[in-house]
Amino acid sequence: MKLLFTIYFLVFILGFFNVSFAEKVRNPVPLQSVEISSPTNYLEQAFDVINYSAVIDLRKAPSTEMIGISKIKILWKYNPDENLFYFHLRSLIVDSVFYNDSKVSATAVDIPESPVYHYNVEPPAGSPQDTAVISVFYHGNMTTAIDDSFGGVFSQDSILYAIGVGIHNNYVSTTQHWLACFDHPSDKATLDFRFITDNGFVVASNGLVKLEKTTIDGKEYEVYHWKSDIQTATYLMTFACGKFKTVNLGSSPNPMVVYCRPADTNSVKYTFQKLPEMLTSFQKRFGKFLFEKAGYVLTPMTGGAMEHQTMISMPEVEIRKLYQSKDMINKTAAHELSHSWFGNSVSPFDFRDAWLNEGFAKFAETTWLEDNYGYDSYLTGIGNAVNNYLVTDLYYEGAFPLYDFPHNSPSSNYPYTIYDKGCVVTAMLRYYLGDDKFYSAMLSYLDHYALSNSTTLTLEKYLNEFTGHDLGWFFNQWIYKKGFPIVDIKISKSKIQTNGLFNAEVNISQVQPLDYGIYTNLPVEITFSLANGTNKSVLFNMTGKDQIFYADSLPDFKLTTVNKGPTVRALLKLRNLTTSLEQSEDMVDEINFYPNPVTNIINLVIKGISHNLNYSIVNLDGAELSKGTIEADDNGIIYKKFFVEDYSIGNYYLRLDGKNYFRILNFIKL
Repeated sequence: MKLLFTIYFLVFILGFFNVSFAEKVRNPVPLQSVEISSPTNYLEQAFDVINYSAVIDLRKAPSTEMIGISKIKILWKYNPDENLFYFHLRSLIVDSVFYNDSKVSATAVDIPESPVYHYNVEPPAGSPQDTAVISVFYHGNMTTAIDDSFGGVFSQDSILYAIGVGIHNNYVSTTQHWLACFDHPSDKATLDFRFITDNGFVVASNGLVKLEKTTIDGKEYEVYHWKSDIQTATYLMTFACGKFKTVNLGSSPNPMVVYCRPADTNSVKYTFQKLPEMLTSFQKRFGKFLFEKAGYVLTPMTGGAMEHQTMISMPEVEIRKLYQSKDMINKTAAHELSHSWFGNSVSPFDFRDAWLNEGFAKFAETTWLEDNYGYDSYLTGIGNAVNNYLVTDLYYEGAFPLYDFPHNSPSSNYPYTIYDKGCVVTAMLRYYLGDDKFYSAMLSYLDHYALSNSTTLTLEKYLNEFTGHDLGWFFNQWIYKKGFPIVDIKISKSKIQTNGLFNAEVNISQVQPLDYGIYTNLPVEITFSLANGTNKSVLFNMTGKDQIFYADSLPDFKLTTVNKGPTVRALLKLRNLTTSLEQSEDMVDEINFYPNPVTNIINLVIKGISHNLNYSIVNLDGAELSKGTIEADDNGIIYKKFFVEDYSIGNYYLRLDGKNYFRILNFIKL
């Protein structure tokens, strides 16, 4: 305890706090206070946090043992005599709390396993209204998030670092594992952090830094004084403490810096060399970068990266792999940087709207590919997101809406669905509005709500007003509902005798479950592989359940693909695709193709076939993986087992070709 009192005394000597120890402790009494917000239910609070000023003693790093003092400046919106102040702190011991110059009680509410576990602070009687400063003195061992391996504070391989959210914890935001704060995304504040270190440790954090010195018990220590005058959500606050080197990557229009181990400096210089271009790319599309710096820190973290404001946490192992493969595009760095607009500048009021952060960030990731490699690369990125969602995300997580998605298993606080489906839905919004209107609307929206909070409904209303479109149908079917369209497509081609060309009749049926609803303005792009070696893509717009479209005067074609054209990637699942010649002698066949999806072996049974069929299996890129001939038996039945256990997870086509006969069957490998 001697060390604890030494630090507290030091802080007072430094003038960090100006409080007396007048004993004005009051016993808490029930008040008609505004209920505290939960992670997925924002409620307007009686107070607004303006600033966090904290001293964090990390002299025992990389140990998690710490001593902290958090000074929380608030503005009362409602009468403090009738309300409570709330703060969060987990796994650390509260030593004392002061309300301005009065010592007060802090009452723990609920159990630590609760998503709203917090402390109540009752203002002393007759306290001045408007502003107040709540000072929390605390100490202990910082921990990781409950039931999680991502959020909280970690000590790994000589680096001590904090991650601002958990994936599976029920309270989501995890800054409360090292900072006493109102840990909710709705209440953004400026920050002023002093981290005391020893033994050559460097601290990376939010904002801009000044290196200071302090003396404790006759020994001098370094103090990393990080400050930001820009509003920051608590889940975006962070620190990382290690023996870092800094790699400066530019200063125009803002400093760009990466903190890393000395051995990783070459990897960083190579893999982050396009960071200035990345920043320019996103400013062109989404508006001015509003923060003091673009900063990254490499840590031993696993399971992803985290977009902490101006100090993004990146897994060092990923940067090493990128360096080995000579990858300077660094999509993860781009994804996290784009959060500077989606999530950091415009933040959600609560985590029901987390898709606004992650869906738009993954979309921005594909626009970075577009700026480097062209529109086809953008479409490939969106197509990969479609495939990830339909093949993997649905299998592991199930179908649910983007807004107000479930947080419990098999979902999580950050399910893959909100990344992949959110990305594709954003791309479809771009397609529907067109580039000029889409980017103009997003620029205006991001500027209007800069450094504040928003919701899905806010975005919908803003886009309606800005574009002049009623986008209610779009948000309802793609964002508020859990489903997606599933289609059967039958293409019948008939030869035009006068010129040798063909007409194609395209029958498209939506066959998804009834509770998914029927999708309107659904783009279905079909690409015909022509006999002359070229492709012809035709875009059809579905407005109902069953529709017939026509493509006239095409050269001879056999292979057709869906949702792989040059225009758009729709979020749709192709269940069956068949192509047939007019008046084919074998159109009475009966086909069974099972199981689908498949893991190891898929069976094909066709009845009513009088001749052999050639077959080939191709992937979505048109690469042929297998081919051969299937013989019909004496009863006109074809039977074939296909062994696909070595195939990658994804969508595939089985092409069947014979005398006046052509079929394409789609299957999914899990």
